[in-house]
Amino acid sequence: MPSENLISVLMPVYNGSAYIKEAITSILDQDAEFELVVADDCSTDDTCEIVSSFNDPRIKLIRNNRNLGIFGNLNSCIAEAKGKFLQVFSQDDLMFPGYLQSQRDFLTSHPEAALVYGRPNAVPEPRVNPEVTTDCVDKTPEIIHWPLYLWISSHYGALPASISSIMFLRKVVEMEGGFDSSFQVAGDVEFYHRVGRHFALGYNKEARHYVRTHSGMKTVQEGTGALYLEEERRLHEWLAPVLSAREQKLIGRFRAQTRGVFHLSWICRAFKNGKVKESLKNLHRFHKLYPLHWAIYGIARHILGGGAPARPYLAPPANVPITDFPVFQGRPSL
Repeated sequence: MPSENLISVLMPVYNGSAYIKEAITSILDQDAEFELVVADDCSTDDTCEIVSSFNDPRIKLIRNNRNLGIFGNLNSCIAEAKGKFLQVFSQDDLMFPGYLQSQRDFLTSHPEAALVYGRPNAVPEPRVNPEVTTDCVDKTPEIIHWPLYLWISSHYGALPASISSIMFLRKVVEMEGGFDSSFQVAGDVEFYHRVGRHFALGYNKEARHYVRTHSGMKTVQEGTGALYLEEERRLHEWLAPVLSAREQKLIGRFRAQTRGVFHLSWICRAFKNGKVKESLKNLHRFHKLYPLHWAIYGIARHILGGGAPARPYLAPPANVPITDFPVFQGRPSL
């Protein structure tokens, strides 16, 4: 029977040969009790060979017989995991020594929280030697309950900066199910929404890990912007029922000048590259979600050095009943 302290590290992989050796090495150097569950999503490179070369009994390699996408692949990892604590980690990221122990200690010492996330540092491409930095001022509380979660997610989309930041308890999956594989890029945010309805989330300011940015990332590939735009629309429908018309207007204005600027930029680039019909279609989708004029204003502010837009002065709600929120597709099965 697995130990009560066992951590299952969940690593969904696909064509990760460039960085997976470094990622796994950083995990194997952790001083906690763990297993590493690697699920390969039909890679066409030598990812599986690299994983197998470690010949470490703590590593379990699963090979899917068809491509499931990142969130379906994560569910494959969960189905094979034995630990009480489940830590997600990407194939190209790095752990700082003590990361797993710190995450588990946080959940153990904060029984009201069922999911914890840490603040990552970025490792750019080409690689430089990463160092832990603690020079930012962050007023996010350690424990985030449902009303505050809604306030933050409506403004910024998600709390964790990276999926490699999260560890959650097995009871979360038993109650809420796994990741919704109908999402291609925003399934992590949808998962946080469901978790936040019934559990407090924790912010581990001591946990440190490194998120690598590079040209092969899914988030920067052509076509990903349109996927995000569509899935953000679905997530918006989840929040809309409990926001007043005034709140939706103010938050929409803020989001248009932040996230909307990102979307409008790639739509304009696609138009410039001759994809006129596709760009107009995405612009129509954009305008349903974000006020176009405020996104243009946000771009102008950026060009003129006006800084970030002012956050709407809306206090976090004191209480929001969870029954007011729809569930996308019920409880995703593993």
